[in-house]
Amino acid sequence: MLTPTFDPARNVLEATGRTFAWLMNPFSQRQFLKEHWERKPLFIQREQPGYYTDLLSFRDLDSLLASGHRRLPGVRLVKAGTDIAVHRYSPEYAQVGENLYGIVNIDRVFAEHRAGATIILEGVHRTWSPVARFCREMEVVLSQPVQANLYLTPKAAQGFEAHYDTHDVFILQVAGYKKWRIFPPRVRLPLRSQTYAGDHDTSARPLQVFELAQGDLLYIPRGYIHEAMTQSDELSAHITVGVIAYTWHDLLQETIKQICEREHTFRQSLPIGFATQGLSSTSIKRRIGKVIKRLGTSNVWEGSLGTLVDNFVSSREPILHGHLADQLQVDNIDLTTVVRIREGLIYRIQVDDKTISLAFHGKSVHFPHHVGAALHFIVVTHAFRVGSIPDCIDTAGKLVLVRRLVKEGFLTTNGPVSQDRD
Repeated sequence: MLTPTFDPARNVLEATGRTFAWLMNPFSQRQFLKEHWERKPLFIQREQPGYYTDLLSFRDLDSLLASGHRRLPGVRLVKAGTDIAVHRYSPEYAQVGENLYGIVNIDRVFAEHRAGATIILEGVHRTWSPVARFCREMEVVLSQPVQANLYLTPKAAQGFEAHYDTHDVFILQVAGYKKWRIFPPRVRLPLRSQTYAGDHDTSARPLQVFELAQGDLLYIPRGYIHEAMTQSDELSAHITVGVIAYTWHDLLQETIKQICEREHTFRQSLPIGFATQGLSSTSIKRRIGKVIKRLGTSNVWEGSLGTLVDNFVSSREPILHGHLADQLQVDNIDLTTVVRIREGLIYRIQVDDKTISLAFHGKSVHFPHHVGAALHFIVVTHAFRVGSIPDCIDTAGKLVLVRRLVKEGFLTTNGPVSQDRD
């Protein structure tokens, strides 16, 4: 029987953990998490120019820029800390609220680049399959949303002036060289609302200075002020992988919200005239004391943590390579067919009195309890022949279950078998 405490990500973590190890190589993952994660920058010098070739080569970059499929807001140009006016490279763009729409004139983009502008391809985790897979595998390991932007800076140029980010970043140098100057954090681990105020002291001495060469890595925790520039002899291309962290602030905020939703006393208005007559410390202590008492109950935290988990799982965009082929072949699936869980799939299993729920791709698929052992086998085994499913359900039930999961995009018939059990 499948239970709520079952950990379905074990086998997936074994595979995706290798991605994180590859990113950190030759640095120890354990040492990174203990000494650097959210604490201090880390520079890894590899002297392996081709290290990121499978993720994004220079030829891939050229193909991305010349593909003719670039549209706003996926392209952005900046120079010396200032955005280049959009009309200069997208003459027929439209703006609706804060959103930009339009086709980018790639010839004009290259012209601005020759004049010193940095080309930014935003959201390449949505447009380039190897980067999409990499970011998803990082999300499985970290349980944090991961995004990726691509920066192409010409010779002797600087895109952004000194600033800090509200998310942690990994800088993957895929071509050329770039010099980075790191300054002490102005705000330690800033919230997303604590954006950079533009108050960096330009006369300050950097804490560290690094020159990234092709194949190198730089990790910068959120809050550390940094700036980067190319030298006079070579352009630079790097991928910035951003980790948008869920924090204790998010958990506390969700917990307080749920407490207030359950108990009307916390939804009452503040006393009439509080802004002019003040509010007694006794009243404040009494109300806050009730909140603190509620915070001491485990079921409150379990509910709010579950909400954050649901938000994370449901917000991960589907990666469905080969899904069309699966749909064409789904009726041909038989007991000898080999299927597997999609690589990097982020999902959650929950059990209640009525059903077993499998949440992924922003949806929930429900099953009766009697298929629990079969689902347990699927998530533990990861890749298998349909006939290998335990006989807790009959042959017809096995086919119905697998075909349903293939149609929904949880299982696929494509790809290698990592583990096969007859």
